Amino acid sequence: MILGAILGLAGSFIPEIIKIFKSKQEHKQELEMLEMQLKYQREMTELKIEEAKAMAQVELDKQVYQYAEPQELKITGKWWLDAIQIIMNAYNQSVRPTITYLVIGAWLLLKFSMWQSAGGTLQAIPQIWSDVENEFVSVVVTFWFGSRVVMRTFGRIK
Repeated sequence: MILGAILGLAGSFIPEIIKIFKSKQEHKQELEMLEMQLKYQREMTELKIEEAKAMAQVELDKQVYQYAEPQELKITGKWWLDAIQIIMNAYNQSVRPTITYLVIGAWLLLKFSMWQSAGGTLQAIPQIWSDVENEFVSVVVTFWFGSRVVMRTFGRIK
């Protein structure tokens, strides 16, 4: 009789224990789902940020090269005034390349004179070439030949 009472009492707890176990499993599953949703939202946010960065870079590239667009000519009927407009339009498009040529030419002249004063041999080249020169060349190449490609090459953009 005591054994039957104990079994009856224990038997009444078994459904409650099963409910507690099921509830615990459901809470664990809900927590895992919330964690997965949070991870998904983080990844989507990162993707949106990367997309915004890419779009900003595209717009920047468009703005950088906008200077080179030819201006609309207003024909006046006077040949010399029209010729001046054409020449100024061409000059306006060549200002940045001209400045680049001048700066690079001056830099090369400076480096040549430094090389001559350092002995003018192949052993003198490391004496006149430093990280500053690497950065200088990188800036020029980046401007004229695509900043994104060079930045990816040097690992500054993923």
